[in-house]
Amino acid sequence: MSSQERFDRVISRRITLEQLQEYTSTPARVAEDVIAPNGAALILRGTELSHMGPYLGVLEKKLRQWDIFSIPITIQNILDLTVLEDMLKAARERIPSIDSQLADETVKQVKNVYGRISEGVCD
Repeated sequence: MSSQERFDRVISRRITLEQLQEYTSTPARVAEDVIAPNGAALILRGTELSHMGPYLGVLEKKLRQWDIFSIPITIQNILDLTVLEDMLKAARERIPSIDSQLADETVKQVKNVYGRISEGVCD
């Protein structure tokens, strides 16, 4: 793989109005039109949450008036291989190494306990 390769993934979810602020600093977009019961479009599909920042208070109030308490969003998550490798390296550095002899002994003990449970020797 070359370092120019990218990994694209779309994450879809519903977020509550309380969570809106958290997503204004992400590449999140409204997944589908948010429509009031009278048919008026309140938020159009594709609207970037980052553009809503100054209007969040007014928007939340209006949505609550229409008994709308969550909206569907999508987030286009794009990582290039270099960024992904850096993230994995940083994570590996924070994971303490495990003594292999201790790990083997732990596995043996767990197998022993499960074996005794399956044989009905202990609860």
